[in-house]
Amino acid sequence: MPDAPSAALQSALNLHKAGKLQEAEAFYRRIIEAEPRNADAFYGLGVLQGDLGRFEEAAESFRGVVSLQPDHPGAYRSLGLTLMELGQPEAAEPSFRQALALSPNAAPLHLDLADALAALARWPEAEERYRRALSLDGKMVLAHIGLGNALRQQGELKHAESSYRRALKLDPTAGRAHAGLGFTFFELGRSQEAEQCYVRAIALDPSYPTAHGSLAQLLARTGRLAEAEHAYRRALELNPDFREAHSSLIFALDLMPTTDTRAQQEERARWYEQHARKHAPPARLHPNNPDPERKLRVGYVSADFKLHSAYYVFSPMIYRHDRAAFEVFCYSGVKHEDDTTTRLRQAVDGWRSTLGVSDDALAEQIRRDGIDILVDLSGHSEGHRLLVFARKPAPVQVTAWGHATGTGLKTIDYFFADPLLVPPIERQFYAEKIFDLPSALCYEAPPYAPEVSALPAAKGNPFTFGCVNRLEKITDNAIALWGRILSSTHDSRLLVKDRMLGDLRLRQQFLRRLRDIGGIAPERASLFGPTSHAEQLAIFGRIDVGLDPFPQNGGVSTAEALYMGVPVVALRGTTVPSRITASVLNLMQMKDWVAETGDDYVRIAVEKSEDLDALADLRRQLRTRFTQSPYGDVENYVRAVEKAYRSMWRSWCDRARNPGP
Repeated sequence: MPDAPSAALQSALNLHKAGKLQEAEAFYRRIIEAEPRNADAFYGLGVLQGDLGRFEEAAESFRGVVSLQPDHPGAYRSLGLTLMELGQPEAAEPSFRQALALSPNAAPLHLDLADALAALARWPEAEERYRRALSLDGKMVLAHIGLGNALRQQGELKHAESSYRRALKLDPTAGRAHAGLGFTFFELGRSQEAEQCYVRAIALDPSYPTAHGSLAQLLARTGRLAEAEHAYRRALELNPDFREAHSSLIFALDLMPTTDTRAQQEERARWYEQHARKHAPPARLHPNNPDPERKLRVGYVSADFKLHSAYYVFSPMIYRHDRAAFEVFCYSGVKHEDDTTTRLRQAVDGWRSTLGVSDDALAEQIRRDGIDILVDLSGHSEGHRLLVFARKPAPVQVTAWGHATGTGLKTIDYFFADPLLVPPIERQFYAEKIFDLPSALCYEAPPYAPEVSALPAAKGNPFTFGCVNRLEKITDNAIALWGRILSSTHDSRLLVKDRMLGDLRLRQQFLRRLRDIGGIAPERASLFGPTSHAEQLAIFGRIDVGLDPFPQNGGVSTAEALYMGVPVVALRGTTVPSRITASVLNLMQMKDWVAETGDDYVRIAVEKSEDLDALADLRRQLRTRFTQSPYGDVENYVRAVEKAYRSMWRSWCDRARNPGP
């Protein structure tokens, strides 16, 4: 090692540039040992550690630099970038702000801070910083892309499109700009253009996992499930830590006829092992008072505290809870709040927005709030916060009602179900303990639901079978059976509604599927795209008999059909998603509408359509039968849920007061 420190540092830098990283690291460390206050050596060591992917060590080295040289903007920036690599945007933000305080006109620093704010979902602040970066350097492609992302997240889709196009004008090979355009087109209902953008992004950068994941989402949403699974798995090959894609894969597998309960729960278990186990505390003592009869605090976590189908299932637990026995807190990830959000906020004792709040910070907030029972309302659906549940911030944790098919998390104690939905023989596959309610789900209709109409066929209209469900639930096997039903019923029609059918290309594509798979001529099919919820409920007035999709049944859509007087033919399957409607119909004493085979499904639909008097009579009765069933009697359902909460709480109190060895 040369005698002069500057020569030694130059030697370390030369070795570093030459790729001789082990030798360079040794030089840096020898310099630091000789000169513990050599900020340049700490900085070089931090850069090298980052090059090796040792980001925790790199962060410590950069902290050493800023402690020795507080006016070093590059060190603050490097510390921030390293913390971003560690997935800690909350910690990175102050480092970027300190760097900007030292170099306020450095466009890259504004971009860095904007990226941190975007990672925290603080979109208006991120937008402001992206604009500031572009005011200093209008040719920053990444800033145009980031601005597009911020605008899209705030619902400014046309402006987002313009930002992505500006990025592509500067660099036509910017794969992330093509992907951003794809996101925007998908949200605008322009699926063909979205797919083209994703394919282009992948062609430009085959190793870009987000593009593969986004393409998979589009494929799944349009019913191309096998292709979607392949694309999700490719995204996970490229980035095993891509937990959003992994959750979306789980969601897609629930739709596929080739997966059974064991396979579905095994994928959830893999999600837990890959993404969540590392956050699970070895054994955390909760300070909650173990009084089994005291007033309890229940916290609900969801991104769907808005006008959303899940709202009609979970909202009774919020609006109708026993205020003498329970306090209710909501942890809301809603991006675009609406009147429903406002009503929910006014109904609870505590409301916390989770946007921009890290998993650690949210878990700590839940602990500070003294939540006794924490309830996940999302499962693996979009916007979930399962990594918060992995941290076990509450003594008792439950998953229910949203994507209610189990989570795979060993830190969630209970899963609300019923014996028909999850039979005893399958409970061994679940990470959670199954807690039976009178019904796994309940439904409370909105006040604007129209009255039940007369049977359309009784008024001389062609007999109409209908399915009001997401397009990805309508499998080829379902279409094949629908074709057999229509071919066996003279002059009958098929009505299908999903917001995706507002896309002309998808309408044409779906009509081809009906023709090629089911033999259903286009003139026998009526397709409806997006409408208001009130208009959607009114569409049931056009349907004589509902046809449930499979293997993933209708959930809220089935409840809406029954509430609107439309009986539904269901094919009982072998998984939770494929048994939901059978469970509901059993509770309503309608077992004769549940098929065990495809032939049964066709037979039931055809036979029921032949007796219009019986159908008209059932239609008049259905709303009353529904609201008197465990599925529709929301007041008694809420009391059953609260009884379950109390039972769970007493069990925890017993364990807390009498801990085992």
